[in-house]
Order: sequence, then C-alpha cells, then structure tokens
Amino acid sequence: MVHVQTFTFFPEAFAENTYVVWDDTLSCVVIDPGCYSAAEKKQLIQFIEDKGLKLEKVLNTHCHIDHIMGNQALTAHFKVPLLACEKDVYNIELAASAAKMWNMNIDPSPEPDAFLDGGDTLTFGETTFEVLFTPGHSAGHISFYNPAESHIFSGDVIFQQSYGRVDLPGGSIKMLVDTIINKIFTLPEETLIYAGHMGTTTVGAEKLTNP
Repeated sequence: MVHVQTFTFFPEAFAENTYVVWDDTLSCVVIDPGCYSAAEKKQLIQFIEDKGLKLEKVLNTHCHIDHIMGNQALTAHFKVPLLACEKDVYNIELAASAAKMWNMNIDPSPEPDAFLDGGDTLTFGETTFEVLFTPGHSAGHISFYNPAESHIFSGDVIFQQSYGRVDLPGGSIKMLVDTIINKIFTLPEETLIYAGHMGTTTVGAEKLTNP
C-alpha cells in the first residue's frame, strides 16, 4: 500500500504542495520539495525521520523556483540523488535570477544526478511510477503515474478546475492543452490527481468541470 503525506509550503507566496510518498517497506521519495524557510525544511526532514522512512530519491516534476527550494537541503541531509527531466534544467538557473528579483534567499538547487523522460519507470521499495512527459507549463515537465494505486503526481499541469500558467519561459498553451487531453484525460476517471497547488481532484471530475 502506498501512503502520501502532503505539505503546503510558503503559503504567503506560493502555497506549493510537496509530497512524501512511501510504501510498506518504508522506502520513500519526496516530490517537489518547495520548503523555503528553515522551519519548513526542518519540518519535512523531521517527518521523514520520525516516521522511520528511508528516503531513496528527490523528484522534480519541473524546476520552477517554488518546486525546488528544498532540493539542496534534502539531498545534502539524506545523501540521495535528485532526478528531473533534462529539458527542464534551464529553470534551475532561472530560479536563481527569480530569487534575486524577489529578494528571496534560497539554497541553490544542485543539478540533477540523473535524468528522467517520458516512458521511463521509477522504482522505490515495492512501488513503481511510470514517468509521463507532460510539457506545456514548462518545456521539460514530467508527471509520476502509479497505475497500481490509480494516482498521478502532476505538478503544475492541471489543478482543481484550473490549469498551469503558460507565460513563463518554455510555457506553451498548445502543448499544455495537448498534455491535458492526451496524457491526463486518457487516464482512468478514478485516477487521483495530486497537483502542485490547491487540493486533490480526480481525472473524472476535471473532465467534467475544468475549463
């Protein structure tokens, strides 16, 4: 059985959802660590340690600033690799510029230790994710789909009755619409969507109500 703990970090600005995902082996991954403050980083690390979880990997659906602010803290503390799509690494450099512009003091994210792309599979413990290439919000956006548990970690592709912005570098409304129609809406309707912002939803609900 797979367990998911959601943390919503930096609510004053981003309200970004970070996910800790583990199974009965206690192996876990963290998806999109958006913890900004020292207190948020401590909260995330302490949760993993208090649960007795073994962090295997840190995963980024994409590398916008709000999804990578905890990359350095987690990979350094637990000595684990960072995985993302190579087509989205440009956003790590842009994050440093954005932080300076917004007068934010962030820990620069390390470069990924390995790259993921659509068609790859990713295993931790007894759990396997299928990697879907889901561009549009950013050029190298990926999502993590678990067909055995009927859920997907979709980053900023789709939200409750909304969808990701496309006005940042690498964004494309044409690609985003194609992704939603051909990658998200083709999944079983009961598939639970763990999005990068807002609450969870399902494929079926979004097919009915998403604009």
